[in-house]
Amino acid sequence: MEICQNLKFNLIIFTVIAANTTVVGIQFHAKPETVRQIRKIWEAVFTSIYFLEFLIRIIGLRKFYFKDYWNIFSLAILILDIIGEVIQQVLRTSANLLSFVYAFRILQIFDLLHLTKFFTDLRLLTYAIVGSFTSLLHLSVLMCLVIFIYSILGMWIFGHIKKHSVINNFVNFENLVNSAILLFRLSTAEDYDSIYKDLTLEYPFCDPKKIPKECGNKGIMRVKFGTVEDTEEFRKLREKMQQKYEKMFPELKGSRFVETTMNLKRMDRAARIIQNRLKEYKAVKQMYSNISNS
Repeated sequence: MEICQNLKFNLIIFTVIAANTTVVGIQFHAKPETVRQIRKIWEAVFTSIYFLEFLIRIIGLRKFYFKDYWNIFSLAILILDIIGEVIQQVLRTSANLLSFVYAFRILQIFDLLHLTKFFTDLRLLTYAIVGSFTSLLHLSVLMCLVIFIYSILGMWIFGHIKKHSVINNFVNFENLVNSAILLFRLSTAEDYDSIYKDLTLEYPFCDPKKIPKECGNKGIMRVKFGTVEDTEEFRKLREKMQQKYEKMFPELKGSRFVETTMNLKRMDRAARIIQNRLKEYKAVKQMYSNISNS
């Protein structure tokens, strides 16, 4: 029981998991037979260590072993790897097709966060992310819905532009998949200017007969992709947020955070230098005063 809950034991297991993940991720050109044999031996060693870990935990924890979801997760991966070994022997394949599942055990680093005091901030951040998972899921669904709607709009407006420059077989609005992928890419501002420029072209790169005023219409482009300017609605929203902030923190009413962290550090350093020089000046002045009096 003490071994199972020992921090050193868990750190050793995590080191083995990291080493196994590294071995699984290593790739060789043409994979010579020697490399395959060495990799097969290492996989057998890792499987043996995981099986030994399972025995230690099941003997120490007994029925409480299945109370921990991480233990069930580890056992499921061990069973999948054993199934992969059986399939390899039956079908005579060159490698275990399920050996990659051990890479998922790297997720057990989150299980170690509550066993050590060295990663307090990371542990709190992890718990905050887990606690807000539902909100993040709802936000993701909303984002997918917005991308879906604008993808259809992009197919309708920009689906007939000829391929040129950055507009190619993958970057276009010809179908829903490419349109959604391109919009997701533009949401990260990757190559935004080039795509924006290539979509605001005139005949013969686009067909004005398909949709009136499609070619080179920057107004439609702004509706489609938006602008990066402060609007009146945005300024009103910012004022509402400021009022809400002042209501939550009345002692800071009227405050405006216009300084950066770097400027604050510089101001603090300058204040300390001034204080030190002032102390030195007073000390020297006091010393000369004592000398003159004596």
